[in-house]
Amino acid sequence: MTVLNHKVAAFSLLEMLVVMVLSSIIVGIIYFAFFTVTVYQKTLENKYQHIEDINFINSVLANDFDRSDSIVMLNEQEIICYLKHTNTNVQYSFFNSTIYRRQDTRIDSTACTVSGVQMLFRNHTVIKGIIDEVRLETILLEGSATLVFYKPYDAAALIKKNYEQDHGWN
Repeated sequence: MTVLNHKVAAFSLLEMLVVMVLSSIIVGIIYFAFFTVTVYQKTLENKYQHIEDINFINSVLANDFDRSDSIVMLNEQEIICYLKHTNTNVQYSFFNSTIYRRQDTRIDSTACTVSGVQMLFRNHTVIKGIIDEVRLETILLEGSATLVFYKPYDAAALIKKNYEQDHGWN
């Protein structure tokens, strides 16, 4: 029998250890970059969702105030907009972290931090009854903002309201 005495070309144990250390460093850098990008993306998604929620409340509440025939404050956190032309009512509930909008069987909830709600009728604070203005103090990502919603009147409606109030019909 003959024994072959020639060397096989291969990497030494030290070379393999160097490759493993360098590979683990590169994988760690890639993981850190992926984690950083993922966290940044999630932060942006939350920020844009918050802006979208504020814009949604701003548009639907302004639209409901504009279309409503009368707006009634139920308590310090709830109002109802009466829409005669569609024969429906829209109820809003303002809580610390959520605003609910109920119309018929549909309920919309919006994650919006509300730090204060002020209900007014002709620029005077109201405890209960008919209102024509709502001011919401909201907390945004960088600061706070006051959203103001008011019922626009035409001259005929104001004259009618003054006449009814003067004659005790209100």
